[in-house]
Amino acid sequence: MIIQCNSTRRHQLVPVFATIFLASMFLLLTSVAYAQPKVGHATMMTQPGVKLIAVEFWADWCKPCVAAIPRWKKLHKKYRDRGFRLIVVGVNTEGRCTTPGWTPDKIVCDLTGEVADAWNAKDLPQAFLWTWQGALLVEHGTIEEVEKRVEQWFTETPRILVEDPLGPEGKALDGGGGLKKLVRNELRRQARFDLVPSDEEAAELRRLRERGADANFDESQACRLGKDISANSALKISTLGAGDSRRLLLELFSLERSCLVASAVAPMGAGDLAVESAAIESVAKLLATLIGEAHQPSKTARSTAVTEMESVRGGDTSEMTAGDERIIRGESKAVDLGAKEYILSVRTQPEGAMVSVDEAPPRSESTRFLLPAGRHTVSAFKEWYATASRTVNLAGNEELSIELKPNWGTISVKSTPAGAAVSVNGQEVGKTPFRRRFQPGGYRVEVRKEMHLTYEKQFNLGRGKTATIAPELEASFGTLAVETQPPGANIEVNGMKVGTTPMRDLKLPPGKVTLVLMAPKYHPVRFEELLIKRGESRSVSEHLSPITGGLKVLVTDQHGAPVPARLSLDNADLGEAPFAAEIRIGTYTLTAVSGPARVSTKVTIEEGEVESQSLTLNADSSTPIASPAKGQPPGMRARGSVLPWVLIGLGGASCIGGATMIMLAANEKDAVRDADDFTQSEAQSRWDDANTLSGWGWAVGGTGAAMLASGIIWKLVEPSGATRPLAFSVVPTDTGFSFGFAGSF
Repeated sequence: MIIQCNSTRRHQLVPVFATIFLASMFLLLTSVAYAQPKVGHATMMTQPGVKLIAVEFWADWCKPCVAAIPRWKKLHKKYRDRGFRLIVVGVNTEGRCTTPGWTPDKIVCDLTGEVADAWNAKDLPQAFLWTWQGALLVEHGTIEEVEKRVEQWFTETPRILVEDPLGPEGKALDGGGGLKKLVRNELRRQARFDLVPSDEEAAELRRLRERGADANFDESQACRLGKDISANSALKISTLGAGDSRRLLLELFSLERSCLVASAVAPMGAGDLAVESAAIESVAKLLATLIGEAHQPSKTARSTAVTEMESVRGGDTSEMTAGDERIIRGESKAVDLGAKEYILSVRTQPEGAMVSVDEAPPRSESTRFLLPAGRHTVSAFKEWYATASRTVNLAGNEELSIELKPNWGTISVKSTPAGAAVSVNGQEVGKTPFRRRFQPGGYRVEVRKEMHLTYEKQFNLGRGKTATIAPELEASFGTLAVETQPPGANIEVNGMKVGTTPMRDLKLPPGKVTLVLMAPKYHPVRFEELLIKRGESRSVSEHLSPITGGLKVLVTDQHGAPVPARLSLDNADLGEAPFAAEIRIGTYTLTAVSGPARVSTKVTIEEGEVESQSLTLNADSSTPIASPAKGQPPGMRARGSVLPWVLIGLGGASCIGGATMIMLAANEKDAVRDADDFTQSEAQSRWDDANTLSGWGWAVGGTGAAMLASGIIWKLVEPSGATRPLAFSVVPTDTGFSFGFAGSF
């Protein structure tokens, strides 16, 4: 078809077409702007260091908005350095936008109100909160809800344990410390989560890692909860291939759910720059897999949600409170706006599970969903439970209950006696009584306690089962009773102090030990290779010998002439001066008294040394004289005469000699009496010799008896004191004797 028109008509149509074109472009731009309002929260999620993004709709005519400004400023200041960002959308006010009077991270001017319309946020104030992974934590909320979720999120910020790099064969990578440092630095620069800084926290996370070591971490067992990172996670660094074909593999595991969260691979050459480039690229890819699309808020505003709730409850809102359960509109399906929608209430047993409808991101804060009529798949997730799914054909408001089955077993350990250390698969986990959840699988449990035999058991732990272990630990020790005179001596066993004497129930492990008894100012007593047997008791009793020195005392008058005087040491009588004896080491007060004269001085007795003192008495002194205490100073060795011991020794020897002579004479007489081949003269001669020998025997024996009796009587009447001879002890053992000695020669 050919259309003809004159130039006049054509010129007349130009303004019309221009008007239509401009109007069309205006409508197109308006529709695009309306459909895709630019707030910038999704772009901000990709920026390093950003962890939470809040969007607040604000206007100066909104009194609650103005009242909330100090709280927003406080929240922003508190968490800004930790990754919290705030975007304020200023809603139009009579064709103008106002600012809140302070500087958040971004201010958007919604001059036409299109952003508030698109987000259904006309009812001010309203706020929204996203994680850097795109999860929507708060929608159509208030400052109170945002504060609560921000506080909770930063309290539960994931901790990432960066493990040592592994080579292609799964062994530790030589020089892997540099690669680990590069990866940690890049993760720290991105600042998406916390890196474990201390050895104590690292050990804690490694215990979680070993707890799930039996799980096969691969892509087929990726976490069902999506891209959310658990509170405790581990980053595994591996190198694949060799030479120019090497690759760097990063795998992020959830230590609590024992599953793979995300992974990334990057080419890795042999040079230092190639390794650094691989670390930067792999970390970027890993984080890219964790950052998802920002979940869009529902089109239903808070007022609409309350109306829907009222219709469900028959208009009774007596139970509704601020921040009560909200209805969440399904997001995963294309919704026919003309189709009927119903409320699905989901309850889980146990409570607190995360719920997903039609594979949408799981939620834990909502239990009611606004969904179109038709079939829907509802899944529930909870740590330590197997995932449960139910299909529901929604034709009206409906309540759905989902029961999750436990996906763990329990290990319970009780021991007699209690307080024993419990190790599971070689890792100490606590003390008895002990009870904890573990994933199903094979386990080896050891129960250890000092002085007892170790108990060990291996078994397979089934899902929902409880493995109860209650061993009666067999004692593995012997007991030793130790006493000393004086008491209070330190007891050392194999170089370690275990107590003081007396100790009557010292438990020791079986075997040979070295026992040492020590007290101040006394010689130590040492027993080598003292054998302790399991289940047996033995005792050691020792009289400790004091450590002594010598003391000599001479008392003179003013002219230097010796004077007899009575001596005392710390009010204990020593005897008459001049004096010489052994005294236990220490510092004492030495006093000399002669008539009315008295003099005192301090003396120090040291081991192996002789302390000589010369005291001068003033005859004119009228100082009162105190009667010295009876007895003898501690550790003093009294002077005694040697002659009584000589008499006793000689007398004893003479008695033995005389008795021997008498026995020989009697034997000779018996021989003469029984012999038949002696002549009369020979028999008479031998008989006379025997009588002579017997007479000498009686004479020698009598003399010896007299000497022995004299020595004994002498010692009985001689003044005596506490002596400290050489101490020598013998303790029987199973293989012979153990010797102990103390004293001085």
